[in-house]
Amino acid sequence: MKRVLDLFLTQKKKLRKASLPWIMLLVSSTAQASCMKLAKVAGMSQNNLQKIVDKLVKIESTTGKYNVKNHRSGAYGRYQIMPSTAKFYAKKLGIPRSKWKKPYNQDKIFR
Repeated sequence: MKRVLDLFLTQKKKLRKASLPWIMLLVSSTAQASCMKLAKVAGMSQNNLQKIVDKLVKIESTTGKYNVKNHRSGAYGRYQIMPSTAKFYAKKLGIPRSKWKKPYNQDKIFR
């Protein structure tokens, strides 16, 4: 995670001129980071970052639904969160382990 953030900070000027796919890849790689912090570091408004997140959601789950499951990878939900990642962040955020699939909790884990 630190390496991704360091890369982000060193590429900040280029990022502003970067193509949307590169930015989406970066957002995907740092999905656990706060969107607010990421927007601030990138020098973009929260609204612009939300547009990127929305596009990322469309790529990851195609429908944007909270109950989508990838049977090949095991990823689940709107953000295609891996169960092991969900359990780690659920514990960190005080979300009961059995409740991480709830839409509100998926949003919390992603952000």
